Amino acid sequence: MREGWLLSEGEVVASAIELTSPLAALFPAHTKRAPDAASVLHPRGVVLIAGVRGRVSLLCVDARHEIKEIRPLRPWRLATVPRTTTMAAVLPSDAVERLGLATGHPLEFREAR
Repeated sequence: MREGWLLSEGEVVASAIELTSPLAALFPAHTKRAPDAASVLHPRGVVLIAGVRGRVSLLCVDARHEIKEIRPLRPWRLATVPRTTTMAAVLPSDAVERLGLATGHPLEFREAR
């Protein structure tokens, strides 16, 4: 696991934890302490959203670091991602709306040093 930030157009939009284990995808990073924290993963076609409360959104990002799709998801659901997805970010849905993230916006993970 690596800690860092999600950036859009050079601005930090959320703290993030990059998950390297498929099992880690079961428990996204956001909690009551850090409600806008994101989980970042590199899916192989399917993402399982588990261990969360409330609505979350799955942001599918391609190799050019652009958001290609935003999907609202309920907990304990499987979601397939487009083949072009190189990174997926899971954020609370209200954070996505508040931050104004939309398809076509740039989004990248930058590791904390």
